[in-house]
Amino acid sequence: MESTTKVQEASVDETVKGKTSFGLDQIDNPTPKWATKAFRWFFYITSVALFIISVDDNISAAVAKNIGKYISIALMAAHGLKTLTGVDVDENEFKKA
Repeated sequence: MESTTKVQEASVDETVKGKTSFGLDQIDNPTPKWATKAFRWFFYITSVALFIISVDDNISAAVAKNIGKYISIALMAAHGLKTLTGVDVDENEFKKA
């Protein structure tokens, strides 16, 4: 448990470097900053799109509901991809920092 906390703290520390990897074994590793920023911007853009769709009177309720479902699916997929992207941190390198 203690090493997991240290690895999560490493994502904040810019002195710790590692190789970006993708896969199920990266779930416990820190997420690279570029992936976090990309997901955040995707979330903001889709949130604005959902707001516009919900207040626009020219879009029927059925179409707005379907678009909302598709955007929600895209958000879940993007979050999953972000979670599967991690930085392999060498424990010895982290202890130095």
